[in-house]
Amino acid sequence: MAENNQPSEEEIREKARRFNKELVEDSAARKFFIASRGRNTEDYGKAGLYATTNEYIDALTNPSAYAAKILAQPFLDGAREAQEAAEEGGEVADVYGHTRNITAHKLLETAERVYMSSFLALKVGDVLDITQTKGKDVSRELKDKYIEDLDNKLKKQIVGNALQIIATEGIGEAIKRGADQSRKSLEQALAPKENSE
Repeated sequence: MAENNQPSEEEIREKARRFNKELVEDSAARKFFIASRGRNTEDYGKAGLYATTNEYIDALTNPSAYAAKILAQPFLDGAREAQEAAEEGGEVADVYGHTRNITAHKLLETAERVYMSSFLALKVGDVLDITQTKGKDVSRELKDKYIEDLDNKLKKQIVGNALQIIATEGIGEAIKRGADQSRKSLEQALAPKENSE
């Protein structure tokens, strides 16, 4: 602890790191990110889009505390915009009117932005763990560095590759689950029916 029982800068950074690591590892937050990336049919095709729709629905149906924060963010942004507009015009803020046009697209856009920015508070070693990358040639010194402290080129490479791993694996797993569900449906359709002639 720093003077006056105030946390030191390092303690603040560590607390932010723990929070953001939990967010990045959170199943619902990850599903929102995967669903957002799956909308890119140029990269993942229609199969990616259709398969990740279930990720989106599951994250909405079973939201975690982290997912709830993500879901609230567009509404908070809209409320702030309404308040700022009202202050400039000297009027009462119409918070509800300003947030009525929030769509699934906006929610996914926000979820992806929050998920991506969370990586900046992590350490290199965290990213290796999250992506299950061995990194055996990465020095201990580099593993202990915060992503936000790295030069822009390395920062973009680390975060970009980590997000690509998570998106590609997540979308691939969603497509496989869709295929497994189709296989079950086929088996059910072909199963002998009672009372069939």
